[in-house]
Parts: sequence; structure tokens; C-alpha cells
Amino acid sequence: MNLYRGTVKLILAGMMVLALATPVALAKHAGHGRSQDEKSHSKAGLEEKFFGKAHMLLSHAKELGLSQEQEDKIINLKFETQKSLISKDAEIDILALTLKQSLHARTIQTDAVNQLIDQKYELKKEKTKSVVAAFANLKGLLTEEQYGKMKDLYSSKMCSHSMA
Repeated sequence: MNLYRGTVKLILAGMMVLALATPVALAKHAGHGRSQDEKSHSKAGLEEKFFGKAHMLLSHAKELGLSQEQEDKIINLKFETQKSLISKDAEIDILALTLKQSLHARTIQTDAVNQLIDQKYELKKEKTKSVVAAFANLKGLLTEEQYGKMKDLYSSKMCSHSMA
């Protein structure tokens, strides 16, 4: 009887392992060979891409031959961009709350609500454009040689992640 229980437990444990491993294997297969890092990076928003690129540049400053002035400009650009995004996000959140409050009223003033919606999406548009400008500034800080080295580093990093 104890042997039977032990065997059942072992079979159930094996089934649990298979049940947990199957989604992972299917997810890798569905990605057609792309690693999870590559898939998440390709779907990352502009903000994540900007901060990731800035971090990579600072992490490899020596290899890229960045001057102290370039490093300082990258650091300042990161902080200024982050402050701007925090500010825009707060404005968007406040507008979203005001919008929610307006919809809670018994009688909805559609003109006022539509104006709030326009303001909210105008802020989101400004936010996205500011990240694009920060990206352009970041790339503009590099010389052609540094930019080439950055591309090489980035592609070798992506290759090493796909091998893992």
C-alpha cells in the first residue's frame, strides 16, 4: 500500500512538472526562436527603449569612448526626461480623475467630457513627442564612430541573449 501511494505521488509530481513546463516550451516555440528578452524588448514602449539605451550607453561608456561631458549630458537627459514624464503622467492622471468624476454625475455634460478627453490625449501626444525628442538628443550626443560601436554592442548583446 505504501509503495502504491509513493508511486502515485511520484506520478502526480511528474505531471505537475510537465504541466508547469509545457507553457514555457510552447511560448518559446511560438516565438520562432526569439528569446523572451527579444520579444519583450521589441514590444517595449518608447520610454523603456529610451531609458534602456541611455543605460546601455552609460554602462559601456569606456568601450564607446564617451567623454565625461557626454556622460554628464546623458545623465542629465535621463533625469530631465524622467521629470518631464512624471509631470505629464500626473497631469494625465488628474484629467482621468476629473473625467471619471464628470461621468459620475447624474447628467453628463458631453461637451465638457469631450474637452477633457481631448486634453488627456493631447498630453499623451506631447509626452510621446518629448520621448522621441529625448531619443533624438541621446543619439545626437554620439559621434558617428561611437554610434557604430553602440550598434555593434547592441547587436552582440541581442545575439548573446538569443543563445541563452
